[in-house]
Amino acid sequence: MVLHQSRRILYSVCQTFAGDNVDDMKDLYQDIVFNLWRGWKHFRNKSAVTTWVYRIALNTAMDLRKRRRRREIIVPMSETVANALAEESADERIQYLYKLIDRLREEEKKLIFLYLDHMTVDQMSAIMGIRPQAVKKRLYRIKQKIKSYDEEITKK
Repeated sequence: MVLHQSRRILYSVCQTFAGDNVDDMKDLYQDIVFNLWRGWKHFRNKSAVTTWVYRIALNTAMDLRKRRRRREIIVPMSETVANALAEESADERIQYLYKLIDRLREEEKKLIFLYLDHMTVDQMSAIMGIRPQAVKKRLYRIKQKIKSYDEEITKK
């Protein structure tokens, strides 16, 4: 039930952190699902389920990226999930935005991802573990950075 309700969250995290690489998206998706399953017994209902899913998904994405830098990991996944992930990336404008976001630091990616998913400042604050005012300041800086990346590309 949680997986079905959180499908969009999972696909968005996979797209944000794996980019155009379908194999990486599949690996990340599988790791997130495993960590959600493993962590379910520790969920205490102190936050919304979506907050917990975001936290698990984002932390898993960060961990996988760190591990991949050390060594290559290959985990098979079904064609159905791969096709669903590929369909999520069909829109060219979204792809362009993801390419700009990919240039950000990892913590910045987490925050802009939550913003793009229409989270409130308070929700982002809870997920990221920082004060709401810090969320606002960081989002402003991140938006400026993305704008400058866009300007660099369009000038070329």
